[in-house]
Amino acid sequence: MKYPIYKTQIDQLKSTNTGRKYIRSICGKKGNPNKHIEEIFELSSQPNTSQEASIGRLVLQENHWVDNASPVIFFDSKSLAKSLYKAKFDFENNFNVAPPFKTFSISFAPNTVINDVEVKTALISIMTVKEFSEMYKEPLTINGSSQIDPDELCITVNCDRSTKTKGQHWINSFFAYLPDYSETIKKTHLTNLPSQGSEELRIITKIALSLCVYHSATDLKKLIDGYPKSALSLPKDKNKVSYTASVLHSSQKTKTGKSERKVNHRIPHYRNLRAKRFYQNKYKNMRPGTRWVFVKEVDPNGSMNTLLT
Repeated sequence: MKYPIYKTQIDQLKSTNTGRKYIRSICGKKGNPNKHIEEIFELSSQPNTSQEASIGRLVLQENHWVDNASPVIFFDSKSLAKSLYKAKFDFENNFNVAPPFKTFSISFAPNTVINDVEVKTALISIMTVKEFSEMYKEPLTINGSSQIDPDELCITVNCDRSTKTKGQHWINSFFAYLPDYSETIKKTHLTNLPSQGSEELRIITKIALSLCVYHSATDLKKLIDGYPKSALSLPKDKNKVSYTASVLHSSQKTKTGKSERKVNHRIPHYRNLRAKRFYQNKYKNMRPGTRWVFVKEVDPNGSMNTLLT
């Protein structure tokens, strides 16, 4: 089995003869499709429908990803993805994270199944309201209002099952304003996120946010540059040079007395660091509230191990 990689709308068009001919008719044989996004997808500055607005935002997000070297994060195991999905978060105020990249895709190990749903790949953006407005080239509104803090974080998740064909649109995406999402995250430690979008999107949204927390709690040491050893399923006309790859690794083996055993499936519990003293020296440039530490981990046998050392 191969690791999947997120396919943009351009990648999906290139996968068919009709799509390739359509792109050539607009860009020519050697033109860069990403420079002709508005023409290819017939984007309007004033879309007539919410669906047209959604496809417009999606391709702009994909363009942002490509323009920033297409970061891809691969999960090194199925158990890591499952443990991040089940993670618990301990925080007092608004949920806050520092993502490894503003826009990145994630690729799960082959045959990763959570809640009877196979998760494969998705495109994630975690940015401020201001940054989303700049990417979308229009003011961002939350619950119909544009009077929102421009420095607050939002997240959007898109599965690559999103498609656009002539006369038919389907966008599999999810958007959330993190301050409004905080109570939901607190209440849903081991259960689903709100019933918006598909089950797959709800699972991936939780994992994407948990990934950021895990990245902080492991002091950025578990996200290693490079590709996984397993084979890849690359989009047409793409190769490894097309992406900036990194692999998210599980925590090291856990020591218990004289022996050492591997904890294969954890339910991690994280605590948020808010006090000013946690944002000094090498952490002085971090956004307050974005640092996290492990409180404990629980293995399948019910054994609890501290991860604070």
